Amino acid sequence: MSVVSATSWSRQCSFPSDMTIAHALIQEVLEHMRGGPWSDHDLFGVELALEEALANAVHHGNEDDEAKNVHFSCTLSDNLIRVQVEDEGPGFDPHALRDPRAPENIENISGRGVLLIYGFMTRVEFNPKGNLIKMEKDLERK
Repeated sequence: MSVVSATSWSRQCSFPSDMTIAHALIQEVLEHMRGGPWSDHDLFGVELALEEALANAVHHGNEDDEAKNVHFSCTLSDNLIRVQVEDEGPGFDPHALRDPRAPENIENISGRGVLLIYGFMTRVEFNPKGNLIKMEKDLERK
């Protein structure tokens, strides 16, 4: 479902664990952000955060199992975007992630996504199970 008004837009959907669908969804969100007060830096950061959250849900949470869905919700207003991504996997403890900046982890090929999300979004929160992320970018709280 998609809702559009002069100052807001929202989208909720569930889709099979397929990054092709996720990429189309990211482009839809960015299209609605363009032309608003969002800078190129904001657009880049939101795109990266969406890519990481959706890739984590598809690959890590649902283990690329297309029988499992990713549940997506996005609300966009003039100065705020709120996104929620939930997978059907077992979850994880985001506080147990190793710091990818630590010397012993610097050459690891994965493990930077959550750090990037925290870096580009204003607020990030996980549910206790660790299979749902809520994130927002608030232009008034830069």
